[in-house]
Amino acid sequence: MDLDGDEVVSDTQPGFILNDGTLVTMYWNPASGGHSGIIYDVNGFKKPNTVGKDIFRLMIYADRLEYGFGTDCSTTGWGCLKNLLLGEDYY
Repeated sequence: MDLDGDEVVSDTQPGFILNDGTLVTMYWNPASGGHSGIIYDVNGFKKPNTVGKDIFRLMIYADRLEYGFGTDCSTTGWGCLKNLLLGEDYY
């Protein structure tokens, strides 16, 4: 779920579970700038399952990487990956 409570991970995307329980899904989005991405839930199926708290996205373009959608970590939570990687508050 994102911070608004909307579901964000689909059961139609390929993925896998790491030994530590991290859930990783991958996707390709040709309609949105032709990017692919990785969505991962750092604690797998354990709660809270909320974007910006334990679910993060890395968007992969031909010429750059993006931490979710922009740098906003306060509304949707998708921008929180940057804060997490920099050791800053992220939720």
